[in-house]
Amino acid sequence: MSEKSTPAEFQQILTDDLPLDQERNIIEAWVRKNPQAAPSLLPVLLTQKHRYKRMYDELTIKLRQSPWYPATFIRMLPKNPDRALVSMGSRRFSVALAPEVPAADLQCGATVLLNSDTNILLSDAGDLSREGQLGSSSDFMISGLSLKGTVMRSLLWMSPAGFATA
Repeated sequence: MSEKSTPAEFQQILTDDLPLDQERNIIEAWVRKNPQAAPSLLPVLLTQKHRYKRMYDELTIKLRQSPWYPATFIRMLPKNPDRALVSMGSRRFSVALAPEVPAADLQCGATVLLNSDTNILLSDAGDLSREGQLGSSSDFMISGLSLKGTVMRSLLWMSPAGFATA
């Protein structure tokens, strides 16, 4: 990197077109060459810092806005450990995990809450109603009829206590 910084390089810094270490080299070279101008960078850096903080706060609020949608956690995606496979209604899809959700705490079949855009898993839903749960089976019997293959449906069966959903 040359010792002389051009206005184009500073424009790239402000638009985030350069990697962090290149940005740092440009700023350090400019401060070495013009030490008296270093204080003029402070307002720019503070403005950027507050802009990013405001954007982060707005995004966090948007992600947490109601409504939240319950879904069933199926598993983490093996090739992308930051994403989970969930089921909601009759669809299965991949969602990102919110930063505070530990993947190790999620269990197959657990009810989880998705954000209003249904693209981020916000939390485990705890004891939320479990009606209409999904189950997976490779072999089961219905009135003497044996079905083979994977089934992802709500099942209703008669039990001595009445009806139960699985």
